[in-house]
Amino acid sequence: MHCTSIVLNIAADKAEEFERGFREHELRIHRDLHERGLLRQTSRNEEEEGHGASSSAIDSKRRP
Repeated sequence: MHCTSIVLNIAADKAEEFERGFREHELRIHRDLHERGLLRQTSRNEEEEGHGASSSAIDSKRRP
């Protein structure tokens, strides 16, 4: 198994716009890779300044 991490720093006032763009442009790619068995799991980790990190799995099988 291979694990890759990508760290993005998104300004709080741009987070909603970024997430909307992710759902529109990237989520279908994650779903395709998952369906073809090339991607097992993706997750999203969010850290608010001074509050630590929280994470949630991205359900690449779920359809909008």
